[in-house]
Amino acid sequence: ASTGKLAVAQGVLKMMTEQAEAEAPFLTGEECPAPAQAAKAFEALEASERAAHVAVGAARTLVAMKKLACKRLAEASAAKGAEGLAKLQERVETANKKLSEIKANLSKRKHQIAKQEVEARMKEVNEFVKAAQEATEVLVSGGDMAPEAMKAACEKAGSTQAAAKKAIDETRQLLGPKQREARANASTEDIKAELIKMILAVDAAQGELDAQVGRLRDQEHKFVAQRLIKDATDHVEAVEKKLADTMAIATPLVSEEGQGFSAFIWLAEIMSALKKHMSVAEKSQEDLFAMMSDKAETVPEAKFLSFLKTVPELKEEDATLFSDDELKAVFKHIDTEAKGEIKNQQLKEQFRLKFFIAAPVSMTDGLAVKGGKTIRKLELNEVIEALDEPQKEPNLGILRVKAKTEKDGKEGYITLKGNQGTDYLADYDPYLACEKKVQKSVQELLDASNAASRYIDKKSGELHGVAKGPLFETRELLMGLKPRISKVQQSQVELRSQVARARKKHQENVEGEKQRRQEAIDRRAARSVSEEAEACAKEADEDAKKASSAAEALVASRGADAESPLQVFGDADKALLAAAEACEKAEEKIRDKLDGLRSYFRGPFAEARNAMKALKECLGASGGKCRQQAAELKGVLTALEGDAHAAVLVALCAHLRKEGLSTDALFKQLAGGETSIPADGFRGFLEKMPGLELKKAQLDIGLARYSSGVSRLMIVGLLQLYLRCAKELAVTSAFEVKESKTVRKLAVGEIVEVLEEERTDEAVGLVRAKVRALLDGDEGWATLRGNQGTTFLVDCPKPFYILDDEVQMQSGFQSTSSEIRRMRAGEVLELLEGPRREESYEIFRARGRAAKDGKEGWLTFKDNQGKELFEKVSVYVCRQPIALTVAFDITEGKPVRKLEVGEAMEVIGEPVSDEKKGLSRLKVKTKVDEKEGWVTLKGNQGTAFVEESDKHFVCKVGVPLEMRFQSGSPLVRSLEVGEVFEVREGPKAEAKEGASRLRGRNLGDGTEGWFNGPSDVTVPWSPFFVCKQSTVLTDGLNIASARAVRKLEVGERLVALETPVVEPTSGLMRVRLRCDKDGSSGFASVWSQEGAALLEPLPTEG
Repeated sequence: ASTGKLAVAQGVLKMMTEQAEAEAPFLTGEECPAPAQAAKAFEALEASERAAHVAVGAARTLVAMKKLACKRLAEASAAKGAEGLAKLQERVETANKKLSEIKANLSKRKHQIAKQEVEARMKEVNEFVKAAQEATEVLVSGGDMAPEAMKAACEKAGSTQAAAKKAIDETRQLLGPKQREARANASTEDIKAELIKMILAVDAAQGELDAQVGRLRDQEHKFVAQRLIKDATDHVEAVEKKLADTMAIATPLVSEEGQGFSAFIWLAEIMSALKKHMSVAEKSQEDLFAMMSDKAETVPEAKFLSFLKTVPELKEEDATLFSDDELKAVFKHIDTEAKGEIKNQQLKEQFRLKFFIAAPVSMTDGLAVKGGKTIRKLELNEVIEALDEPQKEPNLGILRVKAKTEKDGKEGYITLKGNQGTDYLADYDPYLACEKKVQKSVQELLDASNAASRYIDKKSGELHGVAKGPLFETRELLMGLKPRISKVQQSQVELRSQVARARKKHQENVEGEKQRRQEAIDRRAARSVSEEAEACAKEADEDAKKASSAAEALVASRGADAESPLQVFGDADKALLAAAEACEKAEEKIRDKLDGLRSYFRGPFAEARNAMKALKECLGASGGKCRQQAAELKGVLTALEGDAHAAVLVALCAHLRKEGLSTDALFKQLAGGETSIPADGFRGFLEKMPGLELKKAQLDIGLARYSSGVSRLMIVGLLQLYLRCAKELAVTSAFEVKESKTVRKLAVGEIVEVLEEERTDEAVGLVRAKVRALLDGDEGWATLRGNQGTTFLVDCPKPFYILDDEVQMQSGFQSTSSEIRRMRAGEVLELLEGPRREESYEIFRARGRAAKDGKEGWLTFKDNQGKELFEKVSVYVCRQPIALTVAFDITEGKPVRKLEVGEAMEVIGEPVSDEKKGLSRLKVKTKVDEKEGWVTLKGNQGTAFVEESDKHFVCKVGVPLEMRFQSGSPLVRSLEVGEVFEVREGPKAEAKEGASRLRGRNLGDGTEGWFNGPSDVTVPWSPFFVCKQSTVLTDGLNIASARAVRKLEVGERLVALETPVVEPTSGLMRVRLRCDKDGSSGFASVWSQEGAALLEPLPTEG
């Protein structure tokens, strides 16, 4: 118990000591410690007070508990314990009383310190409020102030008011907790009264500050209003000034709707003409100025105008292209100093080459792009001046030019056009430059006016909620500026319209100038074209008239007074054709010029076109007349040639009949074994012929066509007359109809040869001639024309046949007759008799293979007379592949070659047995290559290698091997006598209609005989050809060595002078021809190497 008492006492004493220490700062004798010190002391004092209060409570509780415990002790012990506890309780109560006093003093001290702090703060507040009042007063009573001063004063007043407000807010924050604490601690009334007084003082300071803030706000509103008005007015005035500047820039463009720029158009045209003039005259710009100024330093206006009027490029038909007023306007433009005279430098300025930048591009310090340093980037529409001619960049091959920028005078190299096709430079145009400048200024004006309008709209919107005061009035003033902006915008729209109208007018002026200049150029060009056409037409027309006049005289005289009619006609023909060709060439030239003027319907070129059309028509008429006269001339010459030739033929035929000579005999007599009769020999024969009453000139004309000689084909065609039956009639035995008997009837289409010239049977009035029917060779008299005008026989060409493949010529009419010879493709035969058809018959055909070369096909085994054409032959056939050896002994014999299965062999000896090897061997000769050797008949194992055949036959006469069963089918080849043939099918009968047979004479060698035809391989032929594809006529058969005579034209008609022959080197079929067009002769190919027809025979009649 004593221990517990002692612990309680010590705890209370310790708390009391700590409380005394905490109260010490307030017992120093000072009126009040510093706020920071006071706050710290209050905190310590409150903490010790709370600890002491806890300790006193704990002590009281412990004493009460101990008292209860003493009651349970013995009396003596209880009395002693109660006494001790009574003392202890007394000490606790004393401490508690002391604690109550300290607590009461603590509240008073806190209030005192708070009062001091608030008073200090109020002093500070009053000072801030006074400073704000003074700053506001300066702003309010300062009158009109400069914006900067006004701004500084506002900022000062605002900062002082903010400081005062901050001080008041801090004071309120200080008083609020004190007031709440006073209420919570039930402070005395005097403390509460003092706190209320302090709060009222803060409210008063706040009221004063609010008044100052209101005054400052009003002043700021006034200042803002003035500033807004000034800024808005500045915006509007700037826009109006921009409008004035833009109007000034646009004045040259829009004044009189752009007429001021007409001088630029005229100047450009004049500069272009002067450059052309300098180029033609090989003069420099310095030389030009010297000529213009008479070597003076300046050129007055009068001299300038006078000189330009002498420049050929500025004149049209001795009249200047520009009026004096236009030239004066150009002079005025060059005379930038307005002195009435221009210097060389001023004129030189006009020759400078300028460009627009069409796309952003870099200017570099050198021609080469790679490694070049960029000077600067050139912007769109910048203007540059070229300092040199464009040059090709060494690496990229693009054109670059050295130039100087107008903007800052920078010099460097610029690309004209990129390698991807981008154009970086565009030709400079003064009008376009001005227009771009105006457009830029108009856009800037539009942007500025829109910005000013947006500014006013924005500020007006910000003042929308203001109902009174300077800012309310300001909003009205701002809206009053809007009409001024609208007026500017309306002026800008009108200016755009003016610029557009000016552009349109300028374009019209440009087009007008271009049209005027083009018309001048067109007049000059049209005059040049017309003069050239007239000169060309005049020369050709004069030649045509001259040739035409000579031709007319020649046609009228028919060359009767000419010593050499052929030459005269030839010269006249050449002159006409040359004149016609000249007219056609002139017409072609004019046509080409007309094609170039096709799109012109008015103006100088249209007039020139109409004039040239008339010239062309005149030339066409002259050329046509020349060609018509050439044709007429040729007709006259042809008639003369025909008459003379007919006279020659009449005399020759009469001579042949008198002498009893055939055409074949005549040809052999005159040709002397050659393929043709020489022209001189033929003429000599005619001249010696008795009874020829033809002049030399007639003979020249009549024999002109035989200048290159007379072939067998020509003789045959000349001296044999053939007629075709047009109406059925009888062939009689005598000339007189009454005394004759009918030989036979002629069918329509049948051809006859005239044996004697026609005569008239006076008794009946019939024209009759002795004829031979080609069909069967019957001769007799036939009526050519009846007494009522009926034509029974008409002229027709001599019938010829040409072979398309190999054909057999035989000795008799029967197709089984003996062969005379094999005729090759391309050979021509004259028809002597036929065609006649054999009687129907039966032959036997067999299919097999020729042992000689293995060719397979069908052939006639037995003919229609029952004659066997083949006989059986003993041959052996290889059944298994085996070697043909040299010796009988296989081991010693060297192989000749290997025998193929089916191969035929002729037996040379009897079979011989090889007992040792058990073989049977036979000596043979192969039919394929006639190799001799030994072959094994049967091997030692019984294998049969070679066996005797019963299918092999030997050819007794030449027989054609054909492709199909039907005889006469396409030929494989001909089997010769003695050839071996293996029969694989047949023989079997073929019932065959009698073959159509012809008798003819081969024009190549004169051989006569019978052959099958007409057929696919024996076709009618005519010596008359037409050119189907243009080809060359040469002077010889051999293509490689022959020289070209001329080119044959498509559609040209030609006459064969000889039969076609094969050119050995090329294998082409060629024929010697005479051209109807000009009488020239030579060789030409019938087919091309590719098989295309170059010449095509004209179809025969009948």
